[in-house]
Amino acid sequence: MLAVLISGVLLWIVYGVLKKDFPILITNSISFLLNVWMFFLRKKYKDAKA
Repeated sequence: MLAVLISGVLLWIVYGVLKKDFPILITNSISFLLNVWMFFLRKKYKDAKA
Protein backbone atom coordinates (compact mmCIF):
# COMPACT_ATOMS: atom_id res chain seq x y z
CA MET A 1 0.00 0.00 0.00
CA LEU A 2 2.85 2.37 0.76
CA ALA A 3 4.31 1.82 -2.73
CA VAL A 4 0.91 2.62 -4.27
CA LEU A 5 0.70 5.82 -2.21
CA ILE A 6 4.21 6.83 -3.30
CA SER A 7 3.42 6.23 -6.96
CA GLY A 8 0.19 8.25 -6.66
CA VAL A 9 2.00 11.16 -5.05
CA LEU A 10 4.65 10.97 -7.79
CA LEU A 11 1.91 11.29 -10.41
CA TRP A 12 0.58 14.36 -8.59
CA ILE A 13 4.08 15.84 -8.75
CA VAL A 14 4.17 15.24 -12.50
CA TYR A 15 0.75 16.87 -12.80
CA GLY A 16 1.93 19.87 -10.78
CA VAL A 17 4.97 20.26 -13.03
CA LEU A 18 2.89 20.03 -16.21
CA LYS A 19 0.31 22.55 -14.96
CA LYS A 20 3.01 24.74 -13.34
CA ASP A 21 0.97 24.72 -10.14
CA PHE A 22 3.44 25.32 -7.32
CA PRO A 23 1.16 24.57 -4.33
CA ILE A 24 0.43 21.09 -5.74
CA LEU A 25 4.09 20.59 -6.56
CA ILE A 26 5.44 21.69 -3.18
CA THR A 27 2.98 19.82 -0.96
CA ASN A 28 3.24 16.59 -2.92
CA SER A 29 7.03 16.82 -3.07
CA ILE A 30 7.14 17.02 0.71
CA SER A 31 4.72 14.11 0.97
CA PHE A 32 6.78 12.11 -1.53
CA LEU A 33 10.00 12.63 0.42
CA LEU A 34 8.40 11.69 3.74
CA ASN A 35 6.77 8.58 2.31
CA VAL A 36 9.96 7.41 0.59
CA TRP A 37 11.81 7.94 3.88
CA MET A 38 9.15 5.91 5.71
CA PHE A 39 9.40 3.17 3.05
CA PHE A 40 13.16 2.84 3.49
CA LEU A 41 12.90 2.87 7.28
CA ARG A 42 10.26 0.18 7.12
CA LYS A 43 12.50 -1.98 4.94
CA LYS A 44 15.52 -1.34 7.19
CA TYR A 45 13.79 -2.17 10.47
CA LYS A 46 11.40 -4.84 9.21
CA ASP A 47 13.19 -7.65 11.05
CA ALA A 48 14.13 -5.62 14.14
CA LYS A 49 12.40 -6.75 17.30
CA ALA A 50 11.11 -4.10 19.69
